[in-house]
Amino acid sequence: MWDGAFCGVIGFRWQPGTSELPPYCLGHIGFSVVPWKRRRGYATRALALLLPDAAQEELPYVELTTDLDNTASQAVIRANGGELIEQFQKPAVYGGAMSLRFRIPLVSRL
Repeated sequence: MWDGAFCGVIGFRWQPGTSELPPYCLGHIGFSVVPWKRRRGYATRALALLLPDAAQEELPYVELTTDLDNTASQAVIRANGGELIEQFQKPAVYGGAMSLRFRIPLVSRL
């Protein structure tokens, strides 16, 4: 993410031909905004811009995960059509915290 200076990152992870996640990640999309640029809509806009690219990969949906207390990321995901599908405990290798999994359907984004 860039506004003339670095704002953050967003990444899309998938395996061609399947909606299954790569074995090394918990969600199809991850994002982070540097602390001094938060609450300006960068993550919401970046996610909105990335979803059509994900739809072109013929995925029916993408999944994103957040920590229980990360209400800012939850708001970004919900603003882009995300629906909570489960609360789960991350594997120990990812810190073992209780987390939330959201799904954003992509069918209408082509």
